[in-house]
Amino acid sequence: MKKETLPWLTQAKEHYEDALYLYNGSRYSMAVYCCHQALEKIIKAAIVEFAGITPPKIHNLDALARQSQQEFSEE
Repeated sequence: MKKETLPWLTQAKEHYEDALYLYNGSRYSMAVYCCHQALEKIIKAAIVEFAGITPPKIHNLDALARQSQQEFSEE
């Protein structure tokens, strides 16, 4: 794993943990927001790791996924 990938994955884990905490506290809309943030960071980690570029400063998961050079199932 590239050293530049790790911070993205660390942030993704933190957002995921925040989402669980918020979900357990019945704060569902904020939990969903944190899930989106976690997914965004995971995809940006993939962009760094597999495409070898700095991820763009966008939040569209579909657009980010296309730049990661990975295949994602629609399921």
